[in-house]
Formats: sequence, C-alpha cells, structure tokens
Amino acid sequence: MFYFWFVKLSKKVTHSPYFGFGIGFILGLLITQNLLGACVLGFLGAGIQITLISKNKPDGDSPKGFLKNEQDHLKHILALSAFIIKADKKDGAREIAFVENQLRKNFSAEFVPVAMSHLRAELRRSSDIKAHTVELALHLDNSAKIQLMNFLVSICAADCIMSHPERQVLFEISAQLEFSTNTLNAILGRYNFRAEQSGQKQQQPKVAVPSVLDNAYKVLQIPANSSHEEIKRAYKKLAVLHHPDKSAHLGEQVQKNAAEKFKSIAGAYDLICKKRGIV
Repeated sequence: MFYFWFVKLSKKVTHSPYFGFGIGFILGLLITQNLLGACVLGFLGAGIQITLISKNKPDGDSPKGFLKNEQDHLKHILALSAFIIKADKKDGAREIAFVENQLRKNFSAEFVPVAMSHLRAELRRSSDIKAHTVELALHLDNSAKIQLMNFLVSICAADCIMSHPERQVLFEISAQLEFSTNTLNAILGRYNFRAEQSGQKQQQPKVAVPSVLDNAYKVLQIPANSSHEEIKRAYKKLAVLHHPDKSAHLGEQVQKNAAEKFKSIAGAYDLICKKRGIV
C-alpha cells in the first residue's frame, strides 16, 4: 500500500516543472554563486522539464479515461471492483482481466502492476462497502457516479452473466453513493446479460404474449396511457442516457450494446408516434 502511494507521489514530483526549476536553481548556485544566476538556470531547467514532459507524454493520455480522471480515488474504486468480483464466489479471472485492461488503457506500464497488487489485496481482504463509498459520495459529482456505476456493471459484463449476488452488491453500492436506482436500472438495461445456469429447469407459467406496441412502451419505461408530453420526455431522457458516446471508454463490445439499446429506444418511440399520430 505504501509503495502504491510512493510511486504515485514520486511520479507527480518528477513530472512537474518545479522539479526542473529546483535542479536548475541548485546548479546555478554552484556554478555562478549568485542568486540571479541561480534563478536564470532555474527557469531554464523548468523549461527543459516542460519540453521533456510534453515529448514523453503518451498519445493515450488525452482524452483521459474515467479511471485516470478519478486517480485520487482509485484505491476506493478498486476496492468496490473487488466487491463485485467476489460477489458470486466464482472464478473471477475474466473480471480481473477486464479491470487490468482498463488500467492499462489509463495508466503507465509501471503503474499497472502496483494497482493490480492493490486489487488482489482487496480481493483477499474482508472489509465494509461503506468504508469505501463515504469519500466517493462526498467527492464525485453525478456524472462521475454514472461513470463509476457503468464501470462496475462492465465488470459483471465481462462474463456476460449478472448473478443475483452481483446485482445485490451493485444496488448496495448505489444506495451508499446516494445514486438513483432508476438510473442504475437504465445502465443495467444497456447490457445483454445471459441468465444464470441453474441445476433444475423451472416450469414457467403461461402468460399472454405482449404486442409489439406493448413492448415499445416497455422499452421507454412508461405506461400505455401516458400523455404525448410524457412520451417525448421519456424518449429524450433515455436517448441521452444510452447514447453510445457515453460508453466509448468502456470498450467496443459495451459500445456496441449501447448502440443497439439506443436503436431500440428510437424504434420504440417512432412506433408509438406513428400509432398515436404524434408529429
């Protein structure tokens, strides 16, 4: 844990223009033996440091991903990731590989093993979810919370199965973060999860098959007797939430699922509008 934060701090110091200024200032004092010369060489050192930083900066650093943006809270995000991975008490190799892949997309090759070591420590540790959500609830705005819940749901999606324990942990984290349950349900709706395999086949009761129009109202999450304005509001809200651009940082498969969900929302809205004569 100490090494995790030591690497982070040392990287910040050595990648700062102040580091170049300090080196230049000390050399200036030794060479010129006066304050003016030390300051001149100090500013020269800062300039050289800025040039080196800009040359060595990887292309993937811009735009920053979610994990990179929330680096100050990374230990808590990794701890919540561990809760999701441990939830179903199964082999979490795919989920761990997904987290590692996301870390590689956001951080340097040297930093990733440190972060993964912290994740594995959290997988072995027994702790309380609340211990990690308090700081996140205070410091993350709603947009960042949406990205966090997207990231956690994406971990579940690594094996395409949403187990009941995983779902419980997601909703517990959501409650601790004071995050909207409706928004979490909407995020879950963007993923095509397979049903869990059970030992016995349960006989399903026969139910009436809903019509295409009934399904359209279900996609927009509104009752069939909704007003025209309520239909328009529901469509706009879902279209913004499920736009593929919002999941671009989560990988090609997740973005593909989002595009399909967005397409189904638009199709449902068009069908309802045609049936009602809404222009």
